[in-house]
Amino acid sequence: MKVQSLLTFTLLIILGASCDYGKKKIALEEISLEGCPELKSLKLPIGNFKKSEHSYEEGHITTFIYPDSSYIMVLCGGNADLGGAYFDGKDNYSKEEYIKSAHLKYGNVPKDRIDEFEYAFEAMKE
Repeated sequence: MKVQSLLTFTLLIILGASCDYGKKKIALEEISLEGCPELKSLKLPIGNFKKSEHSYEEGHITTFIYPDSSYIMVLCGGNADLGGAYFDGKDNYSKEEYIKSAHLKYGNVPKDRIDEFEYAFEAMKE
């Protein structure tokens, strides 16, 4: 009986370890967002991004551009379009979504970074 319990315990440890194998820890940076009453802050993948802002009559667009040319755009307002492709070519992806009444899009994201951007979008829904 003790041997069977030991084998069961060992098997559970192995299965538990294999479930965590390959999981990538993703760190996000929280920044405040001006000009967007619906979404006061963003959770972005950590990186050295440049921030660009553009105001127009009916809203505000903020873009965060990373050194690898991937970006996140946030539209607060109306009468504008961020585009909606899901594949930018050459293994680069984009996606747009509405989160808390704000229109967000990530784009030009390399395949190996999609998890970071998806995680950021999910975190902003909380």
